[in-house]
Amino acid sequence: MIGESTQIICPNKDCKCLLHVPTDKGDTTIRCPHCEIQFDYSPSLIIQGDFDGDTFSYSRIQLFKKCPKAYELKYVEKIEEEFSTIERYLGSCIHSVIEWAYKKKIDGYKTSLKELLKYYDSCWQSEYTDDIVIVKSNLGQWHYWQEGKKMISSFYRRKFKKDKFTTLALEHEFYVSLGPSIGFTGIIDRISRERNGFIILTDYKTGKRIPDPNADLQLKSYALYAFSKWSETIKLRYEDLRNKRTLSSFINISEQEKIRTSLIESIHRILTEEKYEAEPSILCKWCGYNRVCDSVHYYSYQNSKPHFNTESNGTNICPKCRGELEERSGKFGIFIGCENFPDCRYTRDNW
Repeated sequence: MIGESTQIICPNKDCKCLLHVPTDKGDTTIRCPHCEIQFDYSPSLIIQGDFDGDTFSYSRIQLFKKCPKAYELKYVEKIEEEFSTIERYLGSCIHSVIEWAYKKKIDGYKTSLKELLKYYDSCWQSEYTDDIVIVKSNLGQWHYWQEGKKMISSFYRRKFKKDKFTTLALEHEFYVSLGPSIGFTGIIDRISRERNGFIILTDYKTGKRIPDPNADLQLKSYALYAFSKWSETIKLRYEDLRNKRTLSSFINISEQEKIRTSLIESIHRILTEEKYEAEPSILCKWCGYNRVCDSVHYYSYQNSKPHFNTESNGTNICPKCRGELEERSGKFGIFIGCENFPDCRYTRDNW
């Protein structure tokens, strides 16, 4: 049971209204008061067998929040991104190395750091293509490869070598039900059990910004699956590989309905969106849709031509990158500069 009542989205695609339904009666038949259709509902979170509804993931929800236009291109129009970035490639390689290392440990093999780095090199070389974009033009492939090498070396010494926890699953894909037509899916990097019995959900992060596990919804939403499989209290852990630290928190099943409601409300907003507006920002440079989007804020990537709307409604728009101009203070006094400095170095003396 999830609680006395819970929210679901009407499965009628022409309706999509939010419904409050009782959960104290088990499996039941629901009638939507808006479109008047009837449908079967089960409060069970685990999806049994095939699921023919719409399935959302945390990354899918986050993409809509960051830029509805990119969401539309990917999930509504189903257009493939024209390129991937070196940062994404780096993260993929490191995840592959960590998964390989723990599989070896499960088999009883003591993997050395030298072997991990050798496997990392083979992963990098085997999949790297010229289509992978390096947005930061002052950096090269070697820089990112070296960053990955440092992260793996630090993780091996700081965590992997001392790790005595029992691994239950690696890169584990799961599905849970959020209603009769909405599913939620995700991939948990590692599920393990501490000696005291606590189940740990671990996500490995290679980026610069690491969320607070007490506030972030990613691992909390993954806990919906873990609650139904293992225990009522789950440990959430982000491994910050770049900054050599571990961020942990605990979550109890009492928060399950709050998490579920947050997901349902986010999905409901997506499903009822009528116009997917772009959210131009400096991050457009990393977006694989920046060549087909007419609202791109900045250059698409290294050595490419700028792709942005060239219309200007004033003199406070940077003619180089279309960022906002602002007053800045420098060594020789006040001047006008671009908000995207140091990526854009356009300046002038006055407005």
